[in-house]
Amino acid sequence: MAHDKPPPRPPSPAASSSSSSPSDTTSPFSKLLETGEFSDFKIQCQGEEFPVVKAIMCVQSPVIAAAMRGGFQEAQTGTFSLNDFDPETVKLMIEFMYTQKYDVPQPASGPDELEASESQVADAIAAPSETTLETARNNDKSPEQHKPTPIGVVQHVRMYAIGEYLDIRALRRHADNHISRTLTTEWSTPAFISGLREVFGLTGCSPPLFSVMAKSAHLHIQELLSDDDYNALDMPIAFSKLLIANMASRQCTLEADIRDLHTAAAEKDTEIKKQTGQYKALVGEVNTIMEFSRKKENCRNCRHNFGCYLDRDGWVMYGSQGFIIRCRKCMCKHD
Repeated sequence: MAHDKPPPRPPSPAASSSSSSPSDTTSPFSKLLETGEFSDFKIQCQGEEFPVVKAIMCVQSPVIAAAMRGGFQEAQTGTFSLNDFDPETVKLMIEFMYTQKYDVPQPASGPDELEASESQVADAIAAPSETTLETARNNDKSPEQHKPTPIGVVQHVRMYAIGEYLDIRALRRHADNHISRTLTTEWSTPAFISGLREVFGLTGCSPPLFSVMAKSAHLHIQELLSDDDYNALDMPIAFSKLLIANMASRQCTLEADIRDLHTAAAEKDTEIKKQTGQYKALVGEVNTIMEFSRKKENCRNCRHNFGCYLDRDGWVMYGSQGFIIRCRKCMCKHD
């Protein structure tokens, strides 16, 4: 009797994951962001409209959810207006709510600048002068090309602000981390001042954003105080208080570090004095032995010509082992 073949086994999770495309690792809503599929809601900003999925927006923003639940105009028209922000910030906010990240676009060179750059490269290739080569070397060495642009810091500040306005906590944390990391690892005075100017221009700015900017400012206060743009800023009292508090805290930390250094120096000085005492005691004992050997002619016990050796069973002074002089023939101890 023929037996039926067993049904094929389903592929293992490991096998199916190995054949998955790289896009599978991205947010499941990324495709919806690209295509706009299933959009049932619009966000309007300064004449531009962005189709979105209402559920994705409402589950992350209590502000939008509240507007869509009641009898507000937003619920009736299916449109939520954000005219207090620029379209780029709104677009990046939507990108974050779909993907939990956003990418700040870098300013691109204009056509005229690009054309001039290409012609300069062509001239340099045809006849590289010493000036051209020196400029290239300076550009390679310049750290400015690795520093954040002002537009980048400003955009992160705007992302924090819109996250606060719509109560999107994850966006606030994300933007705050971007600001802190950028100003800590890639400090740029112009970028910081531009970001600070943006912060001061916000209405009802929250203490956390003031705090992160004040924390960065106090670490570079000497550099900032020598900058005219920084000195021209009209600083709110709340920011000034935070800046002073950070500077006072840093001073206390430095004073504690100095006290620790003084303590360590005192302990080291005590150790040096102890070792110096041991050294002086040893030198004094050696000198005594040499003087004794020079004057002693016969052993007081065996009366033979005095020949001696040193025994390490002597007294201890300053933690150092002393020595005993003994006759080489009868081993009698000589003081």
